[in-house]
Amino acid sequence: MKLELDSDSPTPLYHQIAESLRYRIGTGALEPGSTLPPVRTAAADWGVNFHTVRRAYRVLADDGLVEIDGPRGTRVTASPAKLRAHSPSPALAAFLGRTLREAVEEFSLTVDQLTQHLRAFRGTTRTSQASVSILECSEAQCQAHAAEVESRWDVRAETFCLSRSDEPPEGDLIATYFHFNEIRRRWPHRLNDLQFVAIHPDPALSERLGRALAEGLLEHRDEPRRSEKRRRHEGRGRESRRKSGSARRVVLCEFDAGQAQSVATDLHPLLASTGVEIETRVVERANELLPASDPGTHLVFTPRAWAKLTAEEQALPEAHPLVYVIRSQDMEELGSRFGWHERVHRLVSA
Repeated sequence: MKLELDSDSPTPLYHQIAESLRYRIGTGALEPGSTLPPVRTAAADWGVNFHTVRRAYRVLADDGLVEIDGPRGTRVTASPAKLRAHSPSPALAAFLGRTLREAVEEFSLTVDQLTQHLRAFRGTTRTSQASVSILECSEAQCQAHAAEVESRWDVRAETFCLSRSDEPPEGDLIATYFHFNEIRRRWPHRLNDLQFVAIHPDPALSERLGRALAEGLLEHRDEPRRSEKRRRHEGRGRESRRKSGSARRVVLCEFDAGQAQSVATDLHPLLASTGVEIETRVVERANELLPASDPGTHLVFTPRAWAKLTAEEQALPEAHPLVYVIRSQDMEELGSRFGWHERVHRLVSA
């Protein structure tokens, strides 16, 4: 059985292939010692470049699930190290085999369809509120995504910061694709519990910056007593500062140069309507550019930089937090994956 690749997914194709093969190895569909198709044959079957398949095979080899032996091909290891500690007992394996055969023979279900039905059924029969753990690199981002999930679904969302050294609690897990490689490396046996989601900057940032920039440009309209000549003079001054870059500036503050560039790429389409250029600044201290020396400059802080500011610094009008939100399509898929119920928002009259 082969999963269909989703070319529109933010998950790279080689990851999708590797996870499909990993699942087949874990369920026994690919037995120890069996040979995977040659790279070029598999590439033709998947409809991808052979380099993509080769990379997927290498991922599995790095995890100890397969052995790449040159001209002899790629074989499933005799006893996959990553699965050995989590293999079912003989009795459970027999039960799973009977269940799968009946699902296929009686209802023509695939393994993935059966999994979806089981999760949905579990959601309709549970007597207590469902729970999920949110995995992120900072407690602030964990809490932000937990609030998003709890607002949409009737579920209790717990936080688990990736800076911790222990393992996430048992049960369902949510993480962003940004941490895919780290999580796969640290807890490969938990991938079946995980749902990865894509995130993007909150569109509300564009609205806030747009208003702030507009207020700065139109400030002179609030002083009707000034002469028309003076307003024209100040208008020319503002135009000059805009051309020189001293007005309508948005400066992105981050500690790491590579991360700053990646975030700036995310921000460009969001702020296109404001007509400003984004300048990235790598800082050692989050507050080193506060307060802004130019009233036309607004500072946007990445989540970890924003967390380093004091409450007084966060309250400055030129300081804006960059908040990431879960993509709406991925938020909807969480309910299907975990069998959650929608949260009912009740209006309470005063």
